[in-house]
Amino acid sequence: MKHNLPASPAVGDLLSLGTKDKQLAEGIDAIEIEPNGSEELYILLHCGIRESVYRGTHLMDMFSKKVQGGTEQAPLFMLYRHVLDIGDSIGTLLRFGSTSSTSILLRSLFESYLSLHFLLEGNVLNKDRSLAYWAHYKIKQLETFTKYDSFAKEGKQFHKILDDDPLANNVDFPKHDYAHERKEIEKILNLDKFRQFYDQYKSRKKGKRPRHWYSLCSTAIDIRSLAKLLKREAEYSLLYSRLSELAHSTDVISEKLTLSKEGATLIHPLRGPYKSLKLVSSFTSSYLLGCHHALVESYFLKDEEVRAGFKNWYFKYRHFHLWLTGNQPKP
Repeated sequence: MKHNLPASPAVGDLLSLGTKDKQLAEGIDAIEIEPNGSEELYILLHCGIRESVYRGTHLMDMFSKKVQGGTEQAPLFMLYRHVLDIGDSIGTLLRFGSTSSTSILLRSLFESYLSLHFLLEGNVLNKDRSLAYWAHYKIKQLETFTKYDSFAKEGKQFHKILDDDPLANNVDFPKHDYAHERKEIEKILNLDKFRQFYDQYKSRKKGKRPRHWYSLCSTAIDIRSLAKLLKREAEYSLLYSRLSELAHSTDVISEKLTLSKEGATLIHPLRGPYKSLKLVSSFTSSYLLGCHHALVESYFLKDEEVRAGFKNWYFKYRHFHLWLTGNQPKP
């Protein structure tokens, strides 16, 4: 059965489309469910995920106009942008059947999905969490400047590692004094709105300092405990460890090295495996929709025009999404 895709061209300022993007979209005005063969599947998955990303650029545009600036709003805006960016990358790879690469990106999408929902828990922006995000970003920026400052203790140690490395000692690494940059960042971190997070970070011993921004404003020490806080631990247990094995190359065999009926060893060609594409797309579509919905519920609760527009869009998009997840759309 064919279903027309909702028409949501990307907002031009938020997604630059090249000639290749336009060529891929030519002649595709409907999607076939169930697809016939791998090529139709690639097109279907690409178009479906692309459509959700494009719709996201409209929400992002409306959000930017509704919320003008503000330190607290920036982490949410940039996280949502990051979600769309990953979704766009996954959709592009799906067009060519690259399962392994999309799986690695899906891991990052899941992490971003959790972070965004943590910021918007309760359908409201938690400003203390947003400030914790900013503080952690500036702390890491400070540590980077310190590491590369050849006049600081940590910088001297880093340059010694470079000098002692037989592969790197012939390269003339520039040496800089970043004292001014470090001083300016410390000024920011000592502002009233950031100081509590900076003091908390400094109070821990170096090996036990928070590695993640959400650890500065919650009991979550890693992505698993963050998932548990958000009641998403089951997803973490089912999905994250498997995706991490792919990301860290600890499992490059599953689905790629098999035996034929005759017992011969078969190595799957680059791209694929075919049977995993729909599963990856299902999670991608779900996380994109979850982020869209969180933004609408948190910022457009009383905006009937935006809510109605999103509802009408989803009514058309749902055929693709529900097919991915194995459900049937209600009439």
